[in-house]
Amino acid sequence: MPQKKHTDGVIGIGLFFFSLIMYFLVIPNQIKEISFGAGSLSPAFFPKLASLIIGFLSLVLIFNNFFLKQQTRIAEFGPKALNIILFLIAYVFGIQLLGYMAATGLFLFALMVYLSREKWIRYILIILGFLIVNYLFFEKVLNLILPRGILFQ
Repeated sequence: MPQKKHTDGVIGIGLFFFSLIMYFLVIPNQIKEISFGAGSLSPAFFPKLASLIIGFLSLVLIFNNFFLKQQTRIAEFGPKALNIILFLIAYVFGIQLLGYMAATGLFLFALMVYLSREKWIRYILIILGFLIVNYLFFEKVLNLILPRGILFQ
């Protein structure tokens, strides 16, 4: 019988320490606390909220793995995982070169085709919908400018 490892618990511990470092060290040192008046949110509000959510969910992961004995076997790190990491690295450079919208569309399409070779038209429709919602939310609702990339400036 294969030996079960505490993979999820170890990942949970790593995520918990990551959330602590983000909340207490990185966010206070990297984001200025500026007050915009009564009822406004601090620029650090959403990063702190994200750190708290990651911390809470990592505690749930730790509890489930070590105390409820829901253990998973360690998955082998194979060529598929390496290729996905290479996709992510290309995506980071693609944002700088092509901009957020083009790089995200290409990344999602490449990843969907790589992981499942079915219904390309469906993938394109899902990606277009995702990009439209992203554009409307970030550019129109939040008034943020998404990276345009070197080629489109």
